[in-house]
Amino acid sequence: ARGGRKGGGAVNEGVDRGASDRRGVNRNVNIVGALTGMSRLFGLVREMLTSRLIGADLEQSAFVFAFQIPNLFRKLFGEGALSAAFVPVYKEEVEQGRRASGEQLARAVSSMMGAMLGGICLAGMLAISLVLPAFEAGGKTATVMQLARIMLPYAVFICAAAFAMGVQNACGRFGRAAFAPAILNIVWIATLLGLFFFPELPVRRRVFIVAWAVLVSGFLQMAFLIHAVWRNGVRLRPTAVGWR
Repeated sequence: ARGGRKGGGAVNEGVDRGASDRRGVNRNVNIVGALTGMSRLFGLVREMLTSRLIGADLEQSAFVFAFQIPNLFRKLFGEGALSAAFVPVYKEEVEQGRRASGEQLARAVSSMMGAMLGGICLAGMLAISLVLPAFEAGGKTATVMQLARIMLPYAVFICAAAFAMGVQNACGRFGRAAFAPAILNIVWIATLLGLFFFPELPVRRRVFIVAWAVLVSGFLQMAFLIHAVWRNGVRLRPTAVGWR
């Protein structure tokens, strides 16, 4: 009889644990879904304001083209192969109780990624500065290059933010990671709303102001997520150890 009661208790405990896990999953899904939906709504408002204040002329097309350059780095380094390779290994380290080893891995990978991207961005900004005088001032090519020079550091910020997002998700923390993309839209919208008070500004000036706003939003996303990671006890300090 005691054995039966023990067995029944184990079954009940397993059922309770399973129900608790399902509730946790549902809660996380709802949080991520709600925050992602909010970000998409902000994105729609952003596009409407951008169309109203900037239009679809040369400056807008130049901005869109230049913005694709840092986004390409984000797809490759922040959310592409790097995250796909890093997150499962880091998660396994944490789940196996090797948190210190996992933290050292995160420091090494983030430091190496930051150094590589920083070097690429500096080289790109220098190259643009050298060749820019050869193009017609105010032309589409020159405008694209000037905007790209402003937004290239965004690649470093957004890749660091995406990396920290992967660490957050591996630790089972999804709320801040899901909210972070909305920061870009919020800063962008705030900038466009501010431009309403300066109707005399030419479109070219407006586009460059938005480019600087994108750069600021990338830094804010990075700071927001690195702070979230620090709150979870993971210190992403720069290191030269473990790169190999």
